[in-house]
Amino acid sequence: MPKFKMSDKEFENLYKEVSSKTFSFKKIDAEVLSQNPYYIKVFRMLCGKSLTEIAKDLKKTHATIAQYERKAIKKIPIQEAEKIVAYLKEELPSEISIESALINVKKFRQMSHGGYVQAFKRAEKADMTIQEKAIKEVLEKNGIKYEVHKTMETSIGPLNFDFWVQNRTVIECTESVSKQKADSLGFRIIKLKEKIKCKSVVIVPKNVSNGVIRRLQDYDHLIFSSELSKLENIIK
Repeated sequence: MPKFKMSDKEFENLYKEVSSKTFSFKKIDAEVLSQNPYYIKVFRMLCGKSLTEIAKDLKKTHATIAQYERKAIKKIPIQEAEKIVAYLKEELPSEISIESALINVKKFRQMSHGGYVQAFKRAEKADMTIQEKAIKEVLEKNGIKYEVHKTMETSIGPLNFDFWVQNRTVIECTESVSKQKADSLGFRIIKLKEKIKCKSVVIVPKNVSNGVIRRLQDYDHLIFSSELSKLENIIK
């Protein structure tokens, strides 16, 4: 579970803003949500939903919902907002109050702290994938120093990356061809580069779509997993 960083005071101010724009939550307008997707944070706390839960309900990744809440995505299409409004009308409790929302704020903050630490410990000790083993072989063949499953500080807190090479290059890899996975990878590298200066490489399957490639444009280099030999010239 991603770390819950908003303070109670910050949440209270956001709650008041959303309440004002929705007539005390009596009229949730799709146009308002379209222009202010970060309002979903308040609705999520009122519904008592985690990022993972609401993302699953809305058929999105938790990274996308997190981008809404952090204002990384400034606007969403009106059709998308209409779907979310319809969902909220079904999910919001009949009794709405800032007190109940703050109870969930505190709950998710506590859960995120414990889950956050444990998740990174698991990621750091996770078995390497076949793709990661192939990358490791290239690195070792060239005598390159590296750390695998490295937890690094980003502008939104710690995140775990596949490889940290010679203290200057991050390598991420995936065998997925989904746009949702690409969205997540793209978001992560943006947040890392907001915190530190580094070179970045992403390794993907040969058969990914142009839509996936567009979502990974913030990486300095994109390599197909069938052409791993190209990695040698980048990391030397």
